[in-house]
Amino acid sequence: MPRRRQIAGIVQLFDAVTQPVYALDSDHKIVYVNPAAQAWLGGEAATLVGQECRFHSEPAADAVAPLAAQLCPPPEAFHGQSAWQVIDLNVGISHAGESRARRFDFLPLASADSGAFGVLAIAHDETPTAQAPTPTTFAAPAGALHAALEQFRREQRAAHRVDQLIGVSPAARQLRARVAAAQSATANVLVLGRAGSRAEALARTIHFAAGRASAPLVPLSCPLLGPELVQATVRGLSAPRAGAERATLLLLDVDELPAEAQASLVEQFGQRDLPFRIIATASAPLFDELNEPRLLADLAWRVSELVIATVPLAERPADVPLVAQALLEQVNASINKQLAGFTDEALDQLCAYHWPDDLDELADVVGQAHAAAEGPRVSAADLPRRLYLAADAQRRARKPEETIVLEDFLGEIERELLVRALRRAKGNKTRAAKLLGMTRPRLYRRLVQLGLEPGDRPPPGWPT
Repeated sequence: MPRRRQIAGIVQLFDAVTQPVYALDSDHKIVYVNPAAQAWLGGEAATLVGQECRFHSEPAADAVAPLAAQLCPPPEAFHGQSAWQVIDLNVGISHAGESRARRFDFLPLASADSGAFGVLAIAHDETPTAQAPTPTTFAAPAGALHAALEQFRREQRAAHRVDQLIGVSPAARQLRARVAAAQSATANVLVLGRAGSRAEALARTIHFAAGRASAPLVPLSCPLLGPELVQATVRGLSAPRAGAERATLLLLDVDELPAEAQASLVEQFGQRDLPFRIIATASAPLFDELNEPRLLADLAWRVSELVIATVPLAERPADVPLVAQALLEQVNASINKQLAGFTDEALDQLCAYHWPDDLDELADVVGQAHAAAEGPRVSAADLPRRLYLAADAQRRARKPEETIVLEDFLGEIERELLVRALRRAKGNKTRAAKLLGMTRPRLYRRLVQLGLEPGDRPPPGWPT
């Protein structure tokens, strides 16, 4: 009973304070939200108690999940490290005209017998600035990439709804602009990307643009496609549908489409005006360097009205940290184990790797590192061994073997022998020729040919 009274007294104390305060247990679930925090959060506050906070910025179908994610402390707090961060509810100005961005201190709570107990979040009274000072008793926020990722998703979601095209490099910005143009156009689109580049996901992003979420999308795997399926699909998509959104035929790996299926597709296209859009993926352009089509010309031209090429990670290393953070937070969103990000050493290792299998390989590496990490961040030691082996092999790269040109090699040997013979003969060409076992005229010709003697005119008495 005394313990219950103590807990009730603590709750009354926090209920009375003017700063927003909330608490989480060791399972990352919100167990308490004081009245000041409820007022700050608005109408969603009542649904938060009992919600699990996961450290991610992935979009969610309901309003509660992303709000709970925004309230999630940096994972360091659950490892016994005090931390702080700014929480911005991303809705601009509240009904009271006050900013809803607050800076919170996160205090780890622990008991002597069970260790980790929970985290207490307490807001500061002052409005946070863009660069809040780091308190001497608190760690700097580990979520710099997390905050940058949230801001990136927020801006891109509002602008083009292509927030999965993450990156800050010029190549990433150009790719987003081209995708946005494709989303607003009706032209057929070809998405070029090597294995692992997730070209299919990019093609689906183009289809599911704002306002077209309900439009039918029919994906076909071209390597397995036969003429009968081609005919049935085109006829089905061409059938009139009252009030339906314009459908999209998604041709996956169109550069591997069998010849019979190509002919059938071209025949179907020639018989009717297509009431649907075509988006295709391929690992290489459909036209070679001489502008000759690699498929039937009518098909190649039709699906290449607008071409968008993905950019491999190896060509945009500046984007690797943000992409890796996004992939890590995807893992956070799916399991209970929560990580804040990567150490600087781990990011350096990721940026130095050449990523032959592109985004798929980075996702695999991040998943393995997330499972191996024991602290709040992925360290260099948590990364798969193959990254270190690749870096070591690059440092120890073999020098290219020099090509030996036999004629040049023999010429250098002959030059050396002639110089030695002349040196021993003290410049006497007759004696040098005898030492070399050749005639004097032949010695002279070789000296001229090898640049050891001017060849304007032979000495007096020499045959020409």
